[in-house]
Amino acid sequence: MGISALTGNAEPMMDTDGNALNQKITNCYLKLPVNLVYRLPLDDKLSLSLFAGIAGKCNLYYKSKVSAGNSALPGLDVSYTSDLLSVSEMGENNVWHRWQVAWQIGAGLNIKSVYIGISGGSDIIPPYSHRGTKARMNSASINVTVGYTFHINYKKLFEDF
Repeated sequence: MGISALTGNAEPMMDTDGNALNQKITNCYLKLPVNLVYRLPLDDKLSLSLFAGIAGKCNLYYKSKVSAGNSALPGLDVSYTSDLLSVSEMGENNVWHRWQVAWQIGAGLNIKSVYIGISGGSDIIPPYSHRGTKARMNSASINVTVGYTFHINYKKLFEDF
C-alpha cells in the first residue's frame, strides 16, 4: 500500500484560433497492490522473487492548469482543482474517475534481509476520460524498491498465552 503523486505536462493543445495551450496535471492517489509472487531460493542467503498482479487506486487529489503557449493570449490562466471529496466530475464532458485498476509486474532480489526490486505497470481503467471522444489519460510507472525484509516468529510471540 502506498501514496503516489505524479505531475506532468499534457501534449500541447490548440484553441479554436490556433493558439498553443499548455496543460500541467498533478494527481495524488492511494494504491493497494495485490500480487501473485513466486520466490525462487538461489542459496541460503539469496532468493529471486517474480510477481504479477493488479492494484486498486483511489484518486485523492487532482489539479489541472491550462496556460497560453504564446503571448497572443496574455492573461490566459484557466485552472481546475479538486478537493478530497469531489474528484468525480469536472464539467459536462470531462470525467475524472475516483477509482481505478492497474496491472503490474516485477522482480526482486533478497540478499539476506535486504530487498532490491524493480516493477512496472499501467492503468487498465484510465483516470480521466472525455465523454463522446476517445480522449483519455493513462499513467504508467516504473518503480525501483529498496527495503528490509523481517520475519516474525509467531510461535515465540504467542507461546506465553
